[in-house]
Amino acid sequence: FTIAQQLRNVLEVAAGIGLEAEVRSGLAGCVLASIGPTTTEAISAAGLPEPFEPSHAKMGQLVQEACAFARRKLFGNEGAN
Repeated sequence: FTIAQQLRNVLEVAAGIGLEAEVRSGLAGCVLASIGPTTTEAISAAGLPEPFEPSHAKMGQLVQEACAFARRKLFGNEGAN
């Protein structure tokens, strides 16, 4: 997520169509990424797993570092390259 409002909107729409529990369950099984501290706080406040946060709050850093993080999380050290 790149702004906290995105998460709130996703959960609001999901609730509106009766799928909030399913969306929360799906998000809980994903590697979540947050652009920075404010968005991370919103994710945590929503009761979702702690997200990955890049070293700098820039989109390029978020994409590159989140991909590397997910690769390591999914495949261990063999996915580091």
